[in-house]
Amino acid sequence: MLHEWPKQEKAPTKYSLSSLPADTPLKELVRLSKLRWRVERGYQELKGEVGLDHFEGRTWRGFHLHATLCMVAHGFLALRRALFPRSRTRWPLPEVRRRLQHLLLRRIGHCPLCLRSIGARAPPRGPSQI
Repeated sequence: MLHEWPKQEKAPTKYSLSSLPADTPLKELVRLSKLRWRVERGYQELKGEVGLDHFEGRTWRGFHLHATLCMVAHGFLALRRALFPRSRTRWPLPEVRRRLQHLLLRRIGHCPLCLRSIGARAPPRGPSQI
């Protein structure tokens, strides 16, 4: 068990349980327990920045496709930030999503949900069909 006890507090404020071997060094234990916050921050960015929580479909497969596109977009934006930290050009998020979707669909050649060929045009949808 690991606990965090700030100097100004009378008792520990945070506790963590671990299933690591008993001979794990304390530094390694602390490092691994702090990784959780890095993962949590990434999840918050996925929800806020690329719209992971915007899925309104009804199928499990559709959700997985949406989540995959969100993760690819998030990876693209993270890589872009790392390579060009002071870039003044900003791509709006809908444009990033549209470009990534277009590239992925061209790569596989058909829509993963309806299996329609990319070259086929969908009939125009009216307000009642959206």
